[in-house]
Amino acid sequence: MPVRTVREAAEALSVPEDQIIKSILLILDEERPVLAVVPGHRRVDLGAVARLMGASRVRLARPDEVARICGYPVGGLPPVGHARPLETIVDEEVLSKPFVFGGGGTDRCLLRIRPEDIRRLQG
Repeated sequence: MPVRTVREAAEALSVPEDQIIKSILLILDEERPVLAVVPGHRRVDLGAVARLMGASRVRLARPDEVARICGYPVGGLPPVGHARPLETIVDEEVLSKPFVFGGGGTDRCLLRIRPEDIRRLQG
């Protein structure tokens, strides 16, 4: 069964919603892809990302960009294991958890991972 929302993922796994993460590909200054890993119940603050990364413009990647850059479809984007190395920022709330669940490559698969492994595997 496809999992399309944080609530559906939490229910499917019988875990609290705060253990679900989202991996969101952002494009900084129209050329720099950056992966943001955030708690599933929160939105990415594009202004905060711009300030943190020294960018003048930040936008969400289009579905075709996600597939081309990461090798995965929107809705299944994992926090690790992309087609090429990605600069990654991980929200502090995610890092406070012993483990989290995120996209596993499709909308039918979820990945259980320790947040410190996200940082380690992304370099």
